[in-house]
Amino acid sequence: GRSSKSQSQTSVVKRLKPRATTAFVRPQEMDNHESKTTPSTTYTRASNITAMNTNTTSGMSKFILRKSFSWKSYPELEAFLIENRDEYFQHSALNYTMEQKLYNNRLTGRMIVLSKSCGYVFDPDFFTFSKIRDRIRCYFKTYVQRLKKRA
Repeated sequence: GRSSKSQSQTSVVKRLKPRATTAFVRPQEMDNHESKTTPSTTYTRASNITAMNTNTTSGMSKFILRKSFSWKSYPELEAFLIENRDEYFQHSALNYTMEQKLYNNRLTGRMIVLSKSCGYVFDPDFFTFSKIRDRIRCYFKTYVQRLKKRA
């Protein structure tokens, strides 16, 4: 089981291994780390992890989801995936039919809209629509693999 929320958030920072790319996480997941502020952007560095908070013209903060982000670090997005899990698996049983493809595209589009409404933006230098769709597919694939390990 998990311990308290603050310990859980701290462990996210400690568990990540150094990678060639920089993982971006939300500022509340990083406590007691050095930060520097420029007029429009705040960067916070915790070992090899950097969070980027860019203020938009609307005044809403925007967090950029980088290549190696974890769904678990963004509870609104993970909750969306969990809410749609059963329907996703119903469609995945259709084995590459047009219906499954259309569903996956709609789900991906809804994820993009949700992420924007929550103040998150998928890194445009890395993510295309199909890469976001692949990350969603990998989330569900990992879920199935974890279930098989438990059995």
